[in-house]
Amino acid sequence: MTRKMIFYYPAPLSDAPQSGSQVRPIKMLEAFSSLGYDIYEITGTLSQRTEKISRLVKDLSRTTHSQYQFFYGESTTAPPIVRDKTTSIVQALQELSIFDKLRAKKIPLGLFYRDIHWKFDQYRNHVQWYKGLVSYPLYYYELYLYARYLDILFLPALDMQKKIPFFKDDPRVIALPPGCKISNANFLRKDLQPCAAPAVLHLLYVGGIVPPLYDIRPMLQAVQKSPAVRLTISCRKQEWLSWKSAYEALLSSKISIVHANETELEPLYHQSHISLLFYIPHEYRGLTIPLKLFESVGFGVPVIVSGNTTAAKFVQAERIGWVANSAEELKQLLAYLANSPSEIEKMRDNVLQVREKHSWQQRAAQVAEWLLKIRNDSTSF
Repeated sequence: MTRKMIFYYPAPLSDAPQSGSQVRPIKMLEAFSSLGYDIYEITGTLSQRTEKISRLVKDLSRTTHSQYQFFYGESTTAPPIVRDKTTSIVQALQELSIFDKLRAKKIPLGLFYRDIHWKFDQYRNHVQWYKGLVSYPLYYYELYLYARYLDILFLPALDMQKKIPFFKDDPRVIALPPGCKISNANFLRKDLQPCAAPAVLHLLYVGGIVPPLYDIRPMLQAVQKSPAVRLTISCRKQEWLSWKSAYEALLSSKISIVHANETELEPLYHQSHISLLFYIPHEYRGLTIPLKLFESVGFGVPVIVSGNTTAAKFVQAERIGWVANSAEELKQLLAYLANSPSEIEKMRDNVLQVREKHSWQQRAAQVAEWLLKIRNDSTSF
C-alpha cells in the first residue's frame, strides 16, 4: 500500500540554497521521498500554493476516509503574508484554511517553526516602526493558528520553547534539530597521527560573518595567538566584501578566505581536523542549534562550539567535540589539541559512531513516527 503525506512550505524551493533556512525544507522533502512516501507537495508562490490547496480540498471532499497519513510543514522566517508581501487577503486566508480543512479530516498536523528572531533586538532595531505595526501582529497570529490546529510543533531545540507565544508550557512541542548528509569519504588527515605532535591543526569555519549574530572576531583572536593552527573561512562573497574591514586587523597568512558553494565544501571538510562554531555570546544564538554543526557531523569532523548554548549541550551530550567559553579558553584548547592528535582521532570516532542517527532521513522517520502515533491513537476509539 502506498504511503501518502502532505508536505507544506510557504515559499518556492530554491534551486541553489544559500542558507540553512533554504536548505532544510529541501532536505526534509528529499528525506520523506527516500522513505517511500508519495508526497502531495504544497510549495511555490502564493498563487501556486492556493491552487494546490484547492485541488487537495476537492480531493479530500470526495471521501470520508483520508488517504493521507499526515501533514508536515516547514515554516519560513516570516509569516507567509509578510514574506509574500501579498495584498490578496482572499488568497492569504485560503492558504490558512488548509489547517482547518485537514483537522476536520483528522489528518495529524505537524509543523517545524524555524525562528524566533523577531523577539530579539536584531529584528526590533532594524525593522521600521510602521512595518512592525503590521509584522508583529502577524507573527503572533501565525503562532495562534498553530496553537489552535497543530498536533505537534517542532522546534530546532526545546530551549527555544520559552520564547514561543502560545506554546511556552505546551506538551505538543518536540525538538527536531537539523539533520546531516552522510559523507562516506575516508579523509582522516595523514599528517595528524597519534604521537605526531606538535602538528599543524587545520580548522574550518563555514557560515556567516555579519555581527552581532555572526561576530567571529573572538575566534580570529584565538587563532592568531595559536602558532600551530591554520584556519580556512568559507563565507558568502558579498558578506566578505561588506565586512572585510571589521576583520582585517585580525587576518594573517595562517587564515584563508574562500567562498565555497555546497558542492565545494566537501574537500574543505576533508582537509580539516576540526570545524569551529565560536562566536561572541548572544541570547538568540544561545537558543539555536546551527545546521552547520550537523553538516560537520555528516562529514565526520568534530566541532568546537561556544559555551552556554544549546549547541554546547548537544555537543557535550553526544561527545562530538569541545566547548570553549572565551577566546582565551579557545586558545588554550587549540594548543592542547595541536599536541594531542589522539584526542582528535578519538573524538572523530565518536562523530562517526553517532552521525547515522542524525541524518535527514532519520529526522523524517522521527516525524513520521510521531505523527503516525497520533493518527493511530485517534482511530483506535
